[in-house]
Amino acid sequence: RSRSLEKIFADTSGYVKDAKELARYEKDGYLFLKMEVTVARSKLEANLALTLRSVGNPHTGVRLSSLGARKALEQVLKKRGFPLVAIQGAPRKASLDQLRAAALKQGAQVLITGSHRLRSQSSGYKVRGVSKRIEMSITAYDCSTGELIGSAGPAGAASLSFGFDERRVDAGLISKSYASAAARMVPLLKAYWSEKLSNGIIIQIEVRNVRSARRQLRPFELACEEVPGVVSIKRIVFENGRAKYQLRVKGTTQSFSNALLEGIDDLDGFDSFDEISQKGNTLVYGF
Repeated sequence: RSRSLEKIFADTSGYVKDAKELARYEKDGYLFLKMEVTVARSKLEANLALTLRSVGNPHTGVRLSSLGARKALEQVLKKRGFPLVAIQGAPRKASLDQLRAAALKQGAQVLITGSHRLRSQSSGYKVRGVSKRIEMSITAYDCSTGELIGSAGPAGAASLSFGFDERRVDAGLISKSYASAAARMVPLLKAYWSEKLSNGIIIQIEVRNVRSARRQLRPFELACEEVPGVVSIKRIVFENGRAKYQLRVKGTTQSFSNALLEGIDDLDGFDSFDEISQKGNTLVYGF
């Protein structure tokens, strides 16, 4: 299908600075263009560097009551190569389980929450001003299992700030403290996720509309076993035409699904088999 040059420029996200059309022709409903393009090399290199840093890091969702705190924490994680996921659909006063469910739905693998309290204290200065102490910590959880990954606070026993505008003192102290805590959390997240990937992640699978367990499920199970990185597979239950499995896989949920669908393309009776949904580490397939 033909696409306008304006649409192509929009999709390049500013990487293409200028383009000159050399030739064009249409074939089978597609528009083919031969172009001479001037590219913003620095933007491409910066994006490539960020992509390389993100390899092996979990997709992370952050839920904090303070917008300034969340931005400060996310800025640190982004610079360290952690792909960020916006958490949507959870109530304002959601429980931890509700937050994990919402984060999983958006594709997050790790959830970070936190809280803080500001206290006024004597500054020791003989001038009029504001001095505050912050008590805060952030905590990270594995979205799929609910396992506690770790907690971190700002560097140092106490964080102090001094000034004449109390609101600026509060905002500055909060942002600085959450950024410091995020920097201390990064090694914990990297160590946990590296160990998890080496041991394999747990994937839950549900297969719907199964007409015959013996005829359909055994070829499916064999196809699962043939996917590179699958450590183990266990059938949990089969009832009412639905089968549920638990697999331990070295790799990602998406890479497993792609390899599985490719591997069963030639199996008899699987012509209409496809992925229905993917939420976190849970896959649903159907005939």
